[in-house]
Amino acid sequence: MRRRRVMMVADLVRAALIGSIPVAWWLDALTLPQLYAVVLLNGCATWPDCAWPRPGC
Repeated sequence: MRRRRVMMVADLVRAALIGSIPVAWWLDALTLPQLYAVVLLNGCATWPDCAWPRPGC
């Protein structure tokens, strides 16, 4: 059960990170450092999918 919770939290974090890009664009606040941070943190939030592959993937 813990593995599933970690993977769900990681997916929610990735969705929030990706969702911050259009929000920042609409607010005219999108910057290159923000894009770098989104890419870096998105990569960090991907490790549960690599560490624990889902069945059938």
